[in-house]
Amino acid sequence: MSFEDAVVQLRTVLESGEGESSTLFFQIGTYLRDETNRANEALRSLISDIMEYAMLKQEVAPLGDIYRLLANFVADSVQNRELVLHQAKAEQFFAFTRDQIDGSSHVFFILHFLNNLLLDCPEASKYLNGNGIALKVACKSIPDDWKDVWTSVLEELASQSTSCEFFRALMNIDNHNLIYDMSKNDMDLRNDTQLMHDMIQRVAKDDDRLLFESVMNISANPSNPNNDLEEYLKLIDTDNGALQALGMIILGNYIMSAEQQAEVAAKVKSVEKLVDLLTSFAESRKYEYLQAVYLLNKLLGNKEFREQFPQSSYLQMLFLVDTLFENRLYETQYKNVLKLNLLFHWKYSHKLSEDEAERLEEHIVRWKSYKSRDYDINSELQKIAYKLIEHRNDATLASLAFDGFAADREIERQLDLVYFMEKVKTIGILISRDGSVAQLPWFSATMEEIKIALDTLHQQPNFENDPRLRLLDNNYRYICAKVGECK
Repeated sequence: MSFEDAVVQLRTVLESGEGESSTLFFQIGTYLRDETNRANEALRSLISDIMEYAMLKQEVAPLGDIYRLLANFVADSVQNRELVLHQAKAEQFFAFTRDQIDGSSHVFFILHFLNNLLLDCPEASKYLNGNGIALKVACKSIPDDWKDVWTSVLEELASQSTSCEFFRALMNIDNHNLIYDMSKNDMDLRNDTQLMHDMIQRVAKDDDRLLFESVMNISANPSNPNNDLEEYLKLIDTDNGALQALGMIILGNYIMSAEQQAEVAAKVKSVEKLVDLLTSFAESRKYEYLQAVYLLNKLLGNKEFREQFPQSSYLQMLFLVDTLFENRLYETQYKNVLKLNLLFHWKYSHKLSEDEAERLEEHIVRWKSYKSRDYDINSELQKIAYKLIEHRNDATLASLAFDGFAADREIERQLDLVYFMEKVKTIGILISRDGSVAQLPWFSATMEEIKIALDTLHQQPNFENDPRLRLLDNNYRYICAKVGECK
């Protein structure tokens, strides 16, 4: 029987509700392996009837063959996926499908149908998360030879789910990749205030990077108050490196105001201990733990904390970054760890003693000698050098800050406004001290970059009344005027 004849015969069965349908559904499902048949309008017009037939004739309908047909129908076809999702009976059909996810043999074909429906289709993922299918699939015990398709379905569902209940189902499955992927979603943790605490206990038993970073993501969720401060301080006092790092990171996420900053600063017993922990993480090459420097970055803005920061600990932080450059983290997946630790030195350099400034200059020269071509890393290095220029009237610092950074720029990147403002301000400082700076090799190209960036900012409506743009304009005009005086 040809494909066209099979579709005509199926129409007769669906309209009459009688006749042998199993063979027809199987044959048409087989024909749909050929993607050209999936665009057949006669079949597409029957999809609503097929869905209704499955529900009305569930006692006798060959559900396995029906779901196999639907699985092949929606495979690699955005049009057909949308057709299924937007049928008038879709809500009833997917509720019916949810209820069919039990021990029956046709569950295998349901999973294939869901998998093909979900692939590259966020709308389907949101829909199936909303109607309860996601949770039903996650809680389903399946044979080992079904696990690939089952995991694929869960991956697609997890990408859109915001359900704490679904997340807990993934915890029960103990698939770390799925847990990590979903931890980045916008879950409302007010619905499950115990969730992060239970994940922390999971990390205590299993030192796995994905679980560790899942807790980081959950802590950074805006709905998470992170306000069990005593518990997180206790984590720092454990002997478990992962828990120590998480305690610091979560406390950093808690700080969202000057009051919270002061609250945490007052509870920190020992700055030396925090820095010693970071040093130990670097020595053991547990680079993901070094994201714990985030807490120090948050606390440095607190005057009391900054004043009690021992010089010995500051030197440790300098040598820590030495280690990260030596291990070429700027070329690895841990590049952001190096960036966070450079950010510490930028924040710390807002107020430096003369001895600290000299030490910092030595280390910047060392870090720069590695000739990283990463734009983000070099930008952080330059920001630190800009701060050093504020502290020290030394003409040689101009070249340290502006010359010799051979970064591989990406095609398009969002302007780092903090970095850009620091750059413009620093050139203003340099030109006010010594007009001959304008004769240095890097000056003309840098001024052209600044002009282009300012023109771009002026074209963005959201910056029209931004005081930062007016400040940049004033600094730029000042530099231009000073250069004019030097000519």
